[in-house]
Amino acid sequence: MEVVVEKVEQIKTVLRNAARMKRVVPYGAIYGIFDDYFESSRAINHAIIWTTFESACGELASPKIAIYGSLLSKKSNGGLPGDGFFDLFKSIRRSEYNEITSGSRIESNQLSRAQMQEIVNIERQRVYDHISE
Repeated sequence: MEVVVEKVEQIKTVLRNAARMKRVVPYGAIYGIFDDYFESSRAINHAIIWTTFESACGELASPKIAIYGSLLSKKSNGGLPGDGFFDLFKSIRRSEYNEITSGSRIESNQLSRAQMQEIVNIERQRVYDHISE
């Protein structure tokens, strides 16, 4: 999938600033970075936005170190990131995921609100610690 290289630095700046201030990033802030693409004749789809976002996150840190996508915040789910974050957390941090879910082998889309919040809190703290190193 295509990465919009000229947007990577902007995304990294948004994520770094949020991490330094121990804040979250609304999804709209990421979409806003691509406003000029939506207003021009160049069509860009959501997959390209999120591929570019993932590239920016990967440049800040390997997901094995800190998952910067944890900083994303959706209004529709009470300020948590989307499902993709929980899938990534489960894949990369299997032992932590199993501990939080009591080894129940539930899929990430079946997590309780409390489990999702615990996962997000852990990973956001990891990001905040990473940025301050």
